[in-house]
Amino acid sequence: MPTKPCPSCGALVECQNYTPRLCPPCFHAQRVAHGTKMAAAMPKPSIGKTRNRQFKGTSYRSVYRPDHPAAPKGGWVLEHRIEMERMIGRSLLPSEVVHHVNGNGLDNRPENLELIESKGKHLAEHHTGQAVKVRMAGYPICACGKRTEYGSAMCWDCWSKSQTCPTCGREDRKMARRDMCHGCYKKLRKAEGRYHSGSPKRET
Repeated sequence: MPTKPCPSCGALVECQNYTPRLCPPCFHAQRVAHGTKMAAAMPKPSIGKTRNRQFKGTSYRSVYRPDHPAAPKGGWVLEHRIEMERMIGRSLLPSEVVHHVNGNGLDNRPENLELIESKGKHLAEHHTGQAVKVRMAGYPICACGKRTEYGSAMCWDCWSKSQTCPTCGREDRKMARRDMCHGCYKKLRKAEGRYHSGSPKRET
């Protein structure tokens, strides 16, 4: 493959059809410079603007405060940490965690916030019996006590044992899938040659 000098640093670079091109270090530096220029040209949010983001299934509210001592590179700080700092009159340590008493991450009222000294104790707080009851209160529960599935009024076990098979039409069948019971599914696997009733017999 022919080589040509890099237009930027003069190093020889392999190129097709004798078209000059940048060497990898110069090309990377050009991309970084272009990205920095584009980021600087993008409009930044106003100070104090809020947004909601989900973390592990829970929504939290963040405030754009790039001047905050604990602000990350993006400048967004969790609102409940700012509120707790205002309540106690000092900055929070990185190991300290702000706990929401009612489990709602968007409820940042002072009476709903509790300061916990470590992440381990905060995790233990979320696994207490009362915390589990609060989380389970929002889940639909089947008559048997299990969580329901697929938005139905019953869990999978109760649903699969009390259905009419759409394939064979028999009632109170235990379902293997949504469209067929175990008997029909067994016949289907036999027809496809994928059913094995047991280990093969040994030849004598």
